Amino acid sequence: MDLVAFEDVPRLLASIRDLGWRVLGIEGFRLHGGRIVPCMDAIADWSALSGSEASDRSVEASLRYLGSVGEPGMLFDLTLEASNHRD
Repeated sequence: MDLVAFEDVPRLLASIRDLGWRVLGIEGFRLHGGRIVPCMDAIADWSALSGSEASDRSVEASLRYLGSVGEPGMLFDLTLEASNHRD
């Protein structure tokens, strides 16, 4: 699992959109006492999105999600689906 800092996720999402990949889900984590602790209220699942707009829709949903649950200092794990082409 590669964790991405809250501040870096928007840049990563822009790259994901450019590649035409899809975000299947995101999980948020916090550092607590030097340990990485999952935030059970910061989990999102977009694996059901499909069709030609799935990449754009999953990135937009991810940005909205970050705006509602994300905060500086949080870390995120993104589950992605790569595509060889853009639909």
